[in-house]
Amino acid sequence: MRFISSVLKWTKVQRDSLFVRVFCASCVVFAWVSFAQAQNNQAVFADDDPMVQAARQLQVQQATKPLTAPPAAPGLDFQAPVIEFKKETNEIVGKGGVTISEGGVQVQADEAVFNTETKQGDVKGNVLMTTSSGVLGADSAHLNVESETGTFSGLEFDVEDGGYRVEADEAKKVSEFEFQLTDSDMTTCRCPNGDKPWEVSSGACNLTQDGYAHAYNSTVYFQGLPVLYSPYLVFPVKNERASGLLPARFGFGNRDGFEYAQPIFLSVDDTTGFTVTPFLATRSRVGSEFAFEKVFSQTSRIDAGLTYSNESLRDGELRGLNLDGVAEPWIDDNRLGGFWKQRWISDQKDPYPVEFIVDGRYTSDNLYLRELPAPQIGEQQAQFLTSTAVVRGTAFEFLSLEGRSEYNQMLLEPQETTFQRVPEFLASANKTLRPFGANPLNLKLVTGGDAMATSFMREDGYQGWRTNVRPRVALPFQVSNYVRAQFGAELLQTNYSLTDEEIPPPKNSFYPDPVPTAQINDKPDPENPNSGGDRKDGDFNTSRTLPIFTYGMGTAMERVYDLERDNWFSKLVTLGAENEASELTRLKHTLEPMVQYRYVPEVDQEDNPQFDSLDRFAHRSLVSYGVTTRLYGRFHEPYERTREVEDITSSGDTLPMFNLGQSMLDFGRGAILAPLAPVDTREGEIRELGQFYVSQGYDFVEAQRSVTPEESTNPFTDVKTGIIISPSAYTAASFDSNVSAQDSQFTSYNWGLGFRDDRGDALRLRYSFVNYSLSQAEGNLEVKLTDRVRLGTYGRYSFRDSEFQESRGLLRFFNSCKCWSIDIGAGRRINPDRSQFLVSITFGGVGALQQGMNYN
Repeated sequence: MRFISSVLKWTKVQRDSLFVRVFCASCVVFAWVSFAQAQNNQAVFADDDPMVQAARQLQVQQATKPLTAPPAAPGLDFQAPVIEFKKETNEIVGKGGVTISEGGVQVQADEAVFNTETKQGDVKGNVLMTTSSGVLGADSAHLNVESETGTFSGLEFDVEDGGYRVEADEAKKVSEFEFQLTDSDMTTCRCPNGDKPWEVSSGACNLTQDGYAHAYNSTVYFQGLPVLYSPYLVFPVKNERASGLLPARFGFGNRDGFEYAQPIFLSVDDTTGFTVTPFLATRSRVGSEFAFEKVFSQTSRIDAGLTYSNESLRDGELRGLNLDGVAEPWIDDNRLGGFWKQRWISDQKDPYPVEFIVDGRYTSDNLYLRELPAPQIGEQQAQFLTSTAVVRGTAFEFLSLEGRSEYNQMLLEPQETTFQRVPEFLASANKTLRPFGANPLNLKLVTGGDAMATSFMREDGYQGWRTNVRPRVALPFQVSNYVRAQFGAELLQTNYSLTDEEIPPPKNSFYPDPVPTAQINDKPDPENPNSGGDRKDGDFNTSRTLPIFTYGMGTAMERVYDLERDNWFSKLVTLGAENEASELTRLKHTLEPMVQYRYVPEVDQEDNPQFDSLDRFAHRSLVSYGVTTRLYGRFHEPYERTREVEDITSSGDTLPMFNLGQSMLDFGRGAILAPLAPVDTREGEIRELGQFYVSQGYDFVEAQRSVTPEESTNPFTDVKTGIIISPSAYTAASFDSNVSAQDSQFTSYNWGLGFRDDRGDALRLRYSFVNYSLSQAEGNLEVKLTDRVRLGTYGRYSFRDSEFQESRGLLRFFNSCKCWSIDIGAGRRINPDRSQFLVSITFGGVGALQQGMNYN
């Protein structure tokens, strides 16, 4: 048999060590009998980021794109240094390098014998055939140039860019896109040294470009080791999607029993597809997932999905779920979850462009996402799901119109008391006027206004309509380049129309602005008949008229420093291979103080309902002040690499005055520490190396408030501070905090650190603290153990609960050209309590077989 002979042949191959091959083969076998959850290898390796993968694929395609011959000339053309014509047979014999062109076909070879009547001939030696379907290479061939067919010896070609590479001892091209191959090898690997870490070898294969390959008597090799034999295989050989079975997921867990899921993709056309995934867990559930996608144009598409899961097999067991804090902690026996996402944008050339957006999410019970991960619906620990539908457009260049509906599904709190905005209408207009003409202060008048009407609905509690009209005007001006300032005024005219429901009690006059819903007492006040209880006598209308006045001013001072070459600071911020092409030549330091004032008069709002933050504004006379300082660097390519004589750099006053971006640490899937983007399009590059800010406020109303001996006043707001340091793509650090001015204690703070090096090692840390509610640390570590082995870990720890909320660790093995990779690791998360062992095998250009095994 071919498989046995392949094994014997392999024992003579010495390309890699026996240990590596046996280890890889064992991983393949293990992966075939275990179950996967794809999210378990997320948030560990930066290489898994989709943008990084797309960029790498583009590089591979560009680097491996075959050389193509120049376009063929129209009509028959035969060229060679040495040409002989045989009149009796109408054959042309060429030697020393032959080029044959006919229509859209061109053939190059060392030698050729070509019949001018039949347009057939034999070519040999470095044969290169260029057609509309691609480029073929061979040792020799018998060709029909006119029909683009022939027989080949030693054939090599790419099915398409970035797709399969095909080699065959003998082959027949039966049409423009169809081949019959004998003793063929196929792989998507394109290693620089020509190695093929994995390939499919077949005795016979019928292949259709941009279609399928039907292979017979086939053996799959992995690192030279035959790991699978099949008398028949069929698989797509194109980058475009095609109908068929996707890799199955199956395994066994002591809580859910035997688990199996089989994705099936159905391609209707290039823009429409369905995915159906039946699944089974013998102790918990049986059901199926349905997904649909349709692309109408670049500005219009639909993505939708529905999952049904029958949970009767679990007989009501929680399977490790923690129900603390869940208002409605039941599990629906017939679970449903779904989403609908749609976007349509009219032609931007239309005089009145319109945009339509739908984002719908639904689960039949509040514990659905914790057990059935569905990122399209919501995060696993989401507290609510919000569905929206929006239609918006513009008119007359200054008017914006919008109609929307919003539905909130609460996953922790009771659903009956949650407000739904069904519907809501908004109109907004803005217009800049120059009644003062040209003036030294650049005075102008910025006018605008909003009008909003919202219907608030819920099952239990007061509900009804709220309309709010907010005209506003602003008067900005500047004193030369020294001071920028603006006066502003707005008027909130709010009207309420409630029906047969409770009215909230009066607010406490010194609550923060605005009063949070949680601070409102829902009990009725016996001294105020309108403060609580049920209204049964029809509509109840209230209103509020509230003016708000603001003033703000700020300035910026800057200084530019020229740096001597090879100074220690320049060397520090340009460490690393990625910075070898840049040199820090100048620094700019800015100091930006600001002061703002906001006045909200005392207006009776006690009879107003509490729908959201717009309904309560506390009496305020608040002045806010602060300062921000930034450090910018201008980078150039080292002068000796671009010119012999140094040019004068641009003057310092051309540097930007304000921050245009900052580097922030990000955790989760594909977390990477990205380099700062340049913000200057002229010569050189400008980066913000660091930033520090501090701000606070003082409320004159609070300072004058009368209190009892048991109370205290604190007119000062929290001191807000922050610092961001990001000198290069290799390092970043950030810290921000809020400190109570009354007791000098932190009310909240966050800090983050990120480091990486040229090897690819990376460390990212973040800690978050909010007084009385959150104390949590996150960490992500990547380590390059060897050239072909990486270690990745991720963890999230709660100090309040004294336990890890989530943790993962992976070892990734890959070959020298990253044509395949194997992930082996374990992970654990709580609520539901799940632990998992993971094995994932990814073949370059084909996809991943991600499998795992749950254990508890």
